[in-house]
Amino acid sequence: MEVIFWKELGIVGKRKGLSKVKAMDISLSGAVVAIKHANYSLQFWNIASGALQTSIDVPTYIDAGKRARDTYEVGHMLISDTAKLAAIITNFGRTLEIWNWAKKKKVQTIDDQVDRWAADRFESYSSTWNPLAVYKARPCVIDVYTAAPSKKPYAKVRIIDLRKAEFPYVPQQLELAIVSSSHLLVAAIGPRSAKAGQPPPDREIMLVAWDISDYREVSHIPRHFVRPLHHAEIDLAVPTILVGHENTVISVWVPPSHSVYREAHPRTGLPEWKLSSVVGSTRHVLVWDLSGNITNVYQVPNTVTCVSGDCRFVAYSSIAYGQTRIVISDAKSGTEVQSIQEIISGRVVTELAFSRDSKLLMVGDADGNTNVFEVDIKVSSWRF
Repeated sequence: MEVIFWKELGIVGKRKGLSKVKAMDISLSGAVVAIKHANYSLQFWNIASGALQTSIDVPTYIDAGKRARDTYEVGHMLISDTAKLAAIITNFGRTLEIWNWAKKKKVQTIDDQVDRWAADRFESYSSTWNPLAVYKARPCVIDVYTAAPSKKPYAKVRIIDLRKAEFPYVPQQLELAIVSSSHLLVAAIGPRSAKAGQPPPDREIMLVAWDISDYREVSHIPRHFVRPLHHAEIDLAVPTILVGHENTVISVWVPPSHSVYREAHPRTGLPEWKLSSVVGSTRHVLVWDLSGNITNVYQVPNTVTCVSGDCRFVAYSSIAYGQTRIVISDAKSGTEVQSIQEIISGRVVTELAFSRDSKLLMVGDADGNTNVFEVDIKVSSWRF
């Protein structure tokens, strides 16, 4: 494998202290990238020409009191190149809107109580049905939509009630992904957040997948289900990235920020649960092989991480002796296959993104710059 620097995309219209690259998403064709700077500007770039096509100011604020995982929310997605559609999270991270980014016009509000969401990318309305899924913790359902060439692009066609899914418990924390190559809706379900006065969550990790090949399906019960209880290292971790391709699902789990311990009350002597801050040095990459329903876990540094859309690579930033490098590893085994230090050394990396076919890797930094690298895949090690 060779990774070659191609070009740099800057930032147009800098605002003092608000230039940091917060999120990036590359379109299905790899022609356009949408870059979110801080909590305001969303800029749409033509990758080949390096020209800024348009920008939209969509404010997004963090309501940390309600949702401690907002840092890992999927902020936007380029749904269609031809229809010029993008899904964007706005306001306090719970409102999902559909925009025609070329016209800088909002065309639909999907919901204002969104806790997690995922969408499939498409170029033609007629090729297949084009799902979008929204998880709402209250009332614990996943609403499934399909896209159509109408004034409002999405219409709700199915509701999955997690209380009727025959799970061992009703989930609260989950991440969603749509696997278009297998027509599956996948969820990585994590534990409850640790709270003072309550015992620690009791091994609540689950991975599930529903068949969504037919939008007329009404079953709440998933086709695939696994509880990877033998991976004790992720017992209290939180799923933040979820990507699937064919029979492989890759999820990245971030260590908890607090642990729960038991201590006698100083006056009553009765035991009580208390919180303690912890700092985790590693993230956990969980690989789920659907064909054999088996899982594997390996560790990467607890830094900026991304997974390629074809589940071929995991990339993460690594800092040693004050120098930054980007490591690209085989997604199934965790084996390092290449690293990048050119251009980005000394910069603070804030975001990473692969194109769908893994041929482009973009690196965003705290100064608002986005570096584009071409990935020449000559040798690939696919091992489970």
